[in-house]
Amino acid sequence: VEPCTFGSEMKDKFSVVSTPYQQVMSSEAAMLEVLANTRKHGFAFMTGTPLDKDLTQQLIERIAPIQHTIYGGFWETVVKSRDEADNIDSAYSSVALPAHTDGNYFVDPPGLQIFHCLQPDAKGGGESLLVDGFRVAENVKRRDLAAFEMLARHKVTYQHLDGTHHLRAKHHTIGLDGGGRLESIHFNNLDRDTLLLPLDQTEQFYDAWRVFSKEVQNPSNEVWYKLTPGDVVIIDNCRVMHGRSAFDIGSGRRLVGCYVSTQDFHGRYRVLKAKKDAGTLS
Repeated sequence: VEPCTFGSEMKDKFSVVSTPYQQVMSSEAAMLEVLANTRKHGFAFMTGTPLDKDLTQQLIERIAPIQHTIYGGFWETVVKSRDEADNIDSAYSSVALPAHTDGNYFVDPPGLQIFHCLQPDAKGGGESLLVDGFRVAENVKRRDLAAFEMLARHKVTYQHLDGTHHLRAKHHTIGLDGGGRLESIHFNNLDRDTLLLPLDQTEQFYDAWRVFSKEVQNPSNEVWYKLTPGDVVIIDNCRVMHGRSAFDIGSGRRLVGCYVSTQDFHGRYRVLKAKKDAGTLS
């Protein structure tokens, strides 16, 4: 499936990447549709999902195994106090989160990021944000080739540190395959560690990082939407950045979700695609 990049115009085209929950639960063809949409567009929706944590987990496990990390397996995102031992990420706050990819401090970052909003912000905050990293990279390459090449050449170190865990890993902001085609995006300014480059390259790198960051925040690349209860969103975490607007700490906003590994995501797609080509897809 060849990637099809998107910008803000995608907000009016969600129907193109939406598949009903009941079809996914009963049809391999519908599962293949969800995975194909995710590979092509970078994200997909499963609509009409029951507002139940266990049923949501069953839906995801029908598609692929859940990836376990320091955050557990299938988790719930609610606002937590600073004193709670498992409050180890800004996701458990009510502040706005800029567009980013998750788990860059893992050697093997999550392949898919999956959310289901069981209860929205009653006061209207907590809007969700999607930014296609491939579109951002294409724009940077067209407008500033030197910045593109700098971010594709040098890896960035990311770090997570709490009372129990100290994780560190390096990834290219713009990942390319052997043929020079876009393969991955890893970007999170909040988890970035100290940059260690020669002085002349350090200045060039930060210039390139600034160009990329500015393009991420370009309104023409932002898709803002309200995650509706019943709609499960699947995001290619190695391509599409996600974020949110701030919300009231007492709003009751409640999300559940999980990660799926890159190999399980693409492996499941290949199995289902082979069955379709063989005429054995149910």
